[in-house]
Amino acid sequence: MKQVTLKEEDGHGYFPDSVSVRGTKHLHSLRVLAEQGERAVLLFCVAHEGIADVAAAAHIDATYAAALAEASASGVEVLAYGITVEREQGHPTGCS
Repeated sequence: MKQVTLKEEDGHGYFPDSVSVRGTKHLHSLRVLAEQGERAVLLFCVAHEGIADVAAAAHIDATYAAALAEASASGVEVLAYGITVEREQGHPTGCS
């Protein structure tokens, strides 16, 4: 699961928001699992208001974007879900 926090001026959400060597390693691991016939899923969690869709931030980390394309082509399921964080007195109390 990856948290999408970057919303650009074009209104799209992007991941990662900085170069992510660790994220690229995670994609490689998911790709290997998918190639072995296992179910592999990458879930983008979107808690930022105003983000309607998510894409790889190739303009920030081209290596991650290429790895995501390879993982998807290898059978990794890529999902993105929006969530709403419920707050009480400034503190998170749950999400939906």
